[in-house]
Amino acid sequence: MYMLLFLAVTIIGAIAAWRQNPMYTLGRTVRFVLVFGLALAAVIFAIVGVIHVTAGKSQAVQLTSMFTLTGVATLALIGLIIQMSLPASAALPKSAKLVRFHRAKVDAWAKRAGWTILALALLAVVLPTTGKIIVGTLGGMLVFLSIVMLFAGYMSARKMDQWLTEVELRPWVHWTYTSEQWSAWNAFRVQAVEGAPPAVTWHKSGWKLALAMVGIAAGVFLFTPGGWVFKAVYVVGVGGLLFGIAAWSMSSQKGDGARIAAKLKAAAPEVYFGEEGLFADGEFLPWVSVGVYLITAAPGKGEPAHLDFQFMKIEAGSNSAIVNQGVLLPAGADADVAKLQQELTTKCPTAGVYLA
Repeated sequence: MYMLLFLAVTIIGAIAAWRQNPMYTLGRTVRFVLVFGLALAAVIFAIVGVIHVTAGKSQAVQLTSMFTLTGVATLALIGLIIQMSLPASAALPKSAKLVRFHRAKVDAWAKRAGWTILALALLAVVLPTTGKIIVGTLGGMLVFLSIVMLFAGYMSARKMDQWLTEVELRPWVHWTYTSEQWSAWNAFRVQAVEGAPPAVTWHKSGWKLALAMVGIAAGVFLFTPGGWVFKAVYVVGVGGLLFGIAAWSMSSQKGDGARIAAKLKAAAPEVYFGEEGLFADGEFLPWVSVGVYLITAAPGKGEPAHLDFQFMKIEAGSNSAIVNQGVLLPAGADADVAKLQQELTTKCPTAGVYLA
């Protein structure tokens, strides 16, 4: 019951988020549904075929065949979804060498996953039979999830590296700053972060958590099988977890200024604007994509003179958040700002561009 309700809410939220995306068209949506539906049907027929072909074979052969098909089909469907979701982009020159900015992050996660799997394998060697089964099961799940997640991450990261390469190779505008300008600009932004009211407080979020717990408790006690003691322990455990996460979030906000300062200090004192997006502070933000898109661009308030860019970022599920990216405005950049106004108005017709 709860899974169906959660699934329905997620689907409705995803549809609403997609309809607000500047990439949305009815034709693109219908094409995606048709192609994905055909691909899914092909996977189902393949599963049926494998079951038919391996009938009468040993259990090892049946399981190996099914797991192999499931893995390959999962990767194929993920690749299809990513490929169909990516907007068309300008072709790079054949001589261009892709930056490895985003893929380097995937490499780091791959190393962590590899060391974790190796540790589980070594642990399984020294454990008794029951322990081997438990650790082996966990290790097998981790291997499957790692392959799927790293494959999806690598495909997305490679596309982002292609976009970033295009932006650095053929920028609309490229600004660099002196160390003094960069230090003063970073100090201004860190001060703004430290002076801002906390995004998460008990006053803002406490009632939402309490309301969620009331709904969870009602569902558990009314519809979930089991004794009252088990249900009570379950609800208390879930509530403790949710409130613990909220408390951790509130506590971690106190270090936002220090984290922002460290990030800005490590970033190169420059900014790129190009056909595919904005690269500033060591972060690349596409103008138009399924997951991130520009919503406003305007002069910022206060000194030093700067430009503010707001992006909508679609996070896990249908959740979304506004990402603010400030860019220091150099002296005598009127012609560059006019160019940005012209290019962004054409590139992002649904965004509010008020730079000039």
